[in-house]
Amino acid sequence: MKYILPLLFIAYLGGITLFTHSHVVNGVIIVHSHPFKGQHEHTEVQLETIFYLASFVSSSLPPFPVAATVLLVCCVY
Repeated sequence: MKYILPLLFIAYLGGITLFTHSHVVNGVIIVHSHPFKGQHEHTEVQLETIFYLASFVSSSLPPFPVAATVLLVCCVY
């Protein structure tokens, strides 16, 4: 078990650094990485998925109503 996470990280790191390539779609250059052999193409749906995954941002804060409720409860007591 103690070797699984380091091996998974090494595989991930290799996947994102060794297989970087670009595609030109409608004059826009899309750069991403994944293992592949030779030339390949992506469908519009795949490219849209790559776009959304590349621009995904996550916050550790809860949604505003929950945060505001917790803040108000803490300040009242």
